[in-house]
Amino acid sequence: MTSAFLEKVFRVVLRSRIADWMLKYRFYLILAAHVVLFTMSFVGAFLLRFDFRLDSQYAALLFYSLPVVLAIRLLAFAYWRLYHGWWRYVSIEDLEHIVKAIGLSSAFFLFLVTMIFGHGFPRSILLIDGLLCIVLVGGSRFSLRILREGAHPIVSGEHTRVLIVGAGDFGEVMVKEMLRKPEIGYVPSGFIDDNPHKRNGRIHDIPVLGGVEELGAHCVRLG
Repeated sequence: MTSAFLEKVFRVVLRSRIADWMLKYRFYLILAAHVVLFTMSFVGAFLLRFDFRLDSQYAALLFYSLPVVLAIRLLAFAYWRLYHGWWRYVSIEDLEHIVKAIGLSSAFFLFLVTMIFGHGFPRSILLIDGLLCIVLVGGSRFSLRILREGAHPIVSGEHTRVLIVGAGDFGEVMVKEMLRKPEIGYVPSGFIDDNPHKRNGRIHDIPVLGGVEELGAHCVRLG
């Protein structure tokens, strides 16, 4: 056995062990990631609100209120089961749950800080924090999905060019699967749909070519 072969085997085994470890402790890793993101958004909200110059009063307010907002955020995300989904399969429904969890936790936090600190807590911080939290949490999840779906492996061999009849939800799912899994051997070349308002549009950069009556012509043109 050559050293290059042994090195390749070692890398495969190492990646497998790391993947197994991450799956085993996946919940705790996701929980830790959310703590980091929540902290970044809350600290960032204070810094933006005060132009990155915190005096001792507001620095102390940040220090004492951060654990409270973290606890509330974590409980809200647990209620909407946002620690259990796979980030690479994140959907618009997940984003709706994220917005609801952040909105509810911000409202409850506002109630608590009003009871504790009175009206001395800047309300604008909660607005900035909520927006930053949505961007950080939602953006991190969708970024992973975009990277995953954008990294299409190059597969050698023959591929069959196909036309998808129906430029609706089912057709979109079919095209997405073909683009995500080129190893199945099908390459989407266009959509066929009788709805005239969909013609000349594009779905996942695949054109809507025309109606069913033009199917034969498009098959000949695409070969």
